[in-house]
Amino acid sequence: DVYKRQVSTNFKIKSSYYNLSQVSLLDLQGRLIHQYSGISSSEIEINCNEIVSGIYLVKVMLGNKIGTYKISISKK
Repeated sequence: DVYKRQVSTNFKIKSSYYNLSQVSLLDLQGRLIHQYSGISSSEIEINCNEIVSGIYLVKVMLGNKIGTYKISISKK
């Protein structure tokens, strides 16, 4: 689950069943903005302070499963 689909400072990604193995933040053109690897945890908090406002895709890898979510980062 991705908590807070519209964010300004940070957001959490949490899995109830699997450890997260990789999380990627991509722009809408598919360009990699940031990647978090080797997480080995069921939860991660992503800090958005250095990321420009816009709409992004969050690609979450849980073992052999992949989920993609859309988030909006909006700076005040």
